[in-house]
Amino acid sequence: MRILLILTWLVGLLFAQNVRIAAAANMGYALPKIIEAFKVMHPDSSIDVAIGGSGKLRTQIENGAPFDLFLSANTAYPEALFQKGIGVKPPVVYALGELVLFSKDGLNLDEGLSVLVGEKIERIAIANPKTAPYGKAAKEALQKSGLWEHVASKIVYGESISQTVIYTMRMVDVGIIARSALFSGKLKPYMKHATYQPVDADTYEPIAQGMLLLHTPKENPDATALYDFLQTAQARKILQAYGYRIP
Repeated sequence: MRILLILTWLVGLLFAQNVRIAAAANMGYALPKIIEAFKVMHPDSSIDVAIGGSGKLRTQIENGAPFDLFLSANTAYPEALFQKGIGVKPPVVYALGELVLFSKDGLNLDEGLSVLVGEKIERIAIANPKTAPYGKAAKEALQKSGLWEHVASKIVYGESISQTVIYTMRMVDVGIIARSALFSGKLKPYMKHATYQPVDADTYEPIAQGMLLLHTPKENPDATALYDFLQTAQARKILQAYGYRIP
C-alpha cells in the first residue's frame, strides 16, 4: 500500500507541469486569490505569473514568449493572436472591468469626471491608451464627456494600470484607475483618507477582458484546467469580489 502511494505521488509529479500566465496588470490583485483556490484542487501544479500591460504581453507572445495562458484586459489583443494562428481556440471573455476616479487626498469627487477641469486638479493619471485597455477606456470617457480638450495637458500616462496606480498615489491629484485596483495592498494605507467615485459606465465601451489558451490539453493539462477553472462559478465569485462584473 505504501509503495502504491509513493508511485501515485511520483506519477503526479511526473505529469504536473508548470503553467505560465501572461496577465494584464489589473488582474494582479484578483489572480493570486484565484490561483490559491485552483491549487486546492491541483496542489501539485506550479504556476508562474508575468504581470504587465496587455499590449506588451501580446507582443511578447507574438514573438514566441513561452506562455500557456493569456489574460488580457481587452479582447482585441487575444483575438489578434488567434487570427495569426496563436492559440488553441477563440478567446473568451472572463470578466468586465470598470473605471473609478481615485483621490488619495480625499478630494470631493461627487461631480464625477467634471471635477477634473477644476483648478485644484493639476495632474491626472491614466494608463497609456495606446497599449492599455483601461487607458483607452479612460480617454474614451473623457472624450465622450466633452472634457478631453480641457484636461489633456494635465494627463500623466502610466505604462500599465498598475503603474498608473503608483502615479495616483505619488505624483498626481486624481487617477482614473481600474476598480479592481481598490483591492491592491499598495492602496490600503491610503484608503482611510481617500475618496473614489465610479466613472459613468455609459461614457466608455465595456472593458471586456479576453482569455486565450495557448497550448492544448495534451501539451499542458494544468494550463487547460486553470483555463476551465477561470470560467467556473467559484472563480467568477472571486472576480466579483475584486470589483469585476461577470459577462
